[in-house]
Amino acid sequence: MKNEFLISNEEVWDIFLKCAYDFKNLIEQINESTYAQIALGNWTCISLIGHTLRSIRTVSVYVADPLFDIEPDLKVASDYFGVLDLKNKSLMEQVELRGISEGESIKHDVLGQVETSIKDVITDVSQLSSKAVVKVIQDLTIPVTEYLKTRIFELTVHSLDIAKAMNLEFKPNNEAIKICIEILIKVAEKSHILPDILLALTGREVELKDISIF
Repeated sequence: MKNEFLISNEEVWDIFLKCAYDFKNLIEQINESTYAQIALGNWTCISLIGHTLRSIRTVSVYVADPLFDIEPDLKVASDYFGVLDLKNKSLMEQVELRGISEGESIKHDVLGQVETSIKDVITDVSQLSSKAVVKVIQDLTIPVTEYLKTRIFELTVHSLDIAKAMNLEFKPNNEAIKICIEILIKVAEKSHILPDILLALTGREVELKDISIF
């Protein structure tokens, strides 16, 4: 009997879960002797793992108190990224410190912590209504399916970051990449740089590194 589960777009949950397990499988390849190696910016490998794990754990936190019959502040996943002020130095320092703290808290049992977090999120989401809205950053609300898309984005991008830093092979789920691209296009549209992206991807004079939207 099919589990009557969830989210208006059940496929989004399946993709999120696939990303979570892909992340776990990636972590299994990492030797703990390399945890102190710099991986991204000021983050060591373990800090980046900790930051990425939060993409699973925050789902459990936010779905614990779902809301219903309200108009969400953020309609789609790209709106979530649109309210983040990534040029705010204080905010970025907070994100950096949270990653470091999370990494320190899991470093003695990384795989166990990841596996437990995945089991917890499956339990926490399994009874969630398809109409649920969750409260996220800045007390803003967003449909749970759209929030899951933001977690798919984070898990996919940072799994690639980890694989690159640790020189590991990692192939993201194609459906996850499509969701990431969808988010990026919508954010780029609001930033008025879609033409630049088109020129860059077709080999014209603009370089992608010069038009980052994050």
